[in-house]
Amino acid sequence: MMIETHRGAITSVESWFEFAPPKGREKQWVDGFSAKELAKAWCRGSTPAAPAEFLALFDKHPDFEGVEIVSGEPEARVRFDNFGGEPRNADLILRATDAYGPLAISVEAKGHEDFGSYLGEAAAAALEARIENPRSNALARLEQLSAALLPPRGRERPHARMIRYQLLTGIAGALAWAELSKCRRAVFVIHEFLTPVTDHARQEENARDLAAFLSRTAGIQNERPAPFLYGPISVPGAPLFANPPQLYIGKVRTDARVPVV
Repeated sequence: MMIETHRGAITSVESWFEFAPPKGREKQWVDGFSAKELAKAWCRGSTPAAPAEFLALFDKHPDFEGVEIVSGEPEARVRFDNFGGEPRNADLILRATDAYGPLAISVEAKGHEDFGSYLGEAAAAALEARIENPRSNALARLEQLSAALLPPRGRERPHARMIRYQLLTGIAGALAWAELSKCRRAVFVIHEFLTPVTDHARQEENARDLAAFLSRTAGIQNERPAPFLYGPISVPGAPLFANPPQLYIGKVRTDARVPVV
């Protein structure tokens, strides 16, 4: 497989940082944190390759057979709406294929980080932004994301205020990437890393937040540890997606405390 950006081909952890550094550059390029651990996992050998544990995620799902990663781009900017400002910044987007055709994969790396603010907090901040600046689109973006991805709550599913905003933007980015790639299967994978500096309480919190999202969007009561892959999951789509691709949501874990032989 090939990993590259418009700046050049990535063949090592060093060139990953040269051509696709995280926004915080050296401050975020730290062992144990997601940006560098993702690069280390995908550049283990002399050439970039999908980690075995990542590919194994698809093995037991009936909708996939013989998944092969063709190419990837780290720190990819994917726009999912028509508002200005920063688009979705995906940690890694992948073009792939299998026995059933092409598929588009979007990877969200997690080491020491959470999924951002809850929707309740994000809505309050967006409202304040609108009050301070009537031209702010933050509230409209949040409304569109929520309408496109969250079904009506019903009696048993989590309240919208308890959903993490970054999961909404991540899923929207995954669907937009699939549409750009002309793929009818969109896969959103959380690639979690265990390291010597892992905050286990944070990772448990992330697991609960992902479970809440799966419960709200698909009624899935997820009690399984990683790895897992669910789908296809149907989302409302409008107003962001007229005919959204089939959505799959998964999680894989790499134990970076153990050297890979």
